[in-house]
Amino acid sequence: MQELGYKFRVSKRKGKKYDALLSDGRIVSFGAIKSNAMHDHIDSFRNQQYSRLIAGFDGFDFVGELTRIEKMIESQQERIQEAQNQLNLINREFLPGDIESVYRDRALTAMNDSSDKIDRLEILKGELKRLQLL
Repeated sequence: MQELGYKFRVSKRKGKKYDALLSDGRIVSFGAIKSNAMHDHIDSFRNQQYSRLIAGFDGFDFVGELTRIEKMIESQQERIQEAQNQLNLINREFLPGDIESVYRDRALTAMNDSSDKIDRLEILKGELKRLQLL
């Protein structure tokens, strides 16, 4: 038996039951904290949630949405390319200081925004592909 504190000791018996030997010599039996019924309940709840999730996407056009996301990614890549071309043009031509910095900042901001959007779209695309497999 394993001693717990100074009041009683506990030993595991067959069948997920425990015995506690109290300090006055009495033996008390009790059930385990975790049981298979709890795991079955958790599994059935999880399956129920998956079923609801799948039912919610019944008739959902995954291929169409993935194609739309791909087009959005392409348009953001084109926007990055345009901003890069604008930066190259700024570097080749002479512009007064303030105007050059404004155009440079706009181009860099457009590139950063588009990169962030592409990252979010890639995450969304990955999530849609995982949902499609359910």
